Amino acid sequence: MDASSVTNDLRRRLAAREWAPGEQIDTFRMIQQKYGISGVSGVQNALAPLIQEGLLEGRQGRGTYVLRLPSPTPEPTSAEQARAQADAPPPRTTVCQALGEVTGGISTKLLRRTGTLV
Repeated sequence: MDASSVTNDLRRRLAAREWAPGEQIDTFRMIQQKYGISGVSGVQNALAPLIQEGLLEGRQGRGTYVLRLPSPTPEPTSAEQARAQADAPPPRTTVCQALGEVTGGISTKLLRRTGTLV
């Protein structure tokens, strides 16, 4: 597994509240074994983005600890929802609906002229 895949899985595990702030995450050795990473640098590459984001903190000789948990994915705002709706295709009109609109207009005109509903 490559470092970015490990990073994403660790981020997912943090979001799932597998660890609480202040707790130590898996050791380098455990991460190596679990994800099949050889060498310490592979684990460091996987943890670096999470440390840069302020989610984890490495403590020399003591392990890696959770500083904070990732924020949940925010709900879309009303502006985002409006953009999504604007980008959505228009609702489909069935042939029957279209014919009904057309014939309804003609029927109304004929009714006015002849007095008979067609």
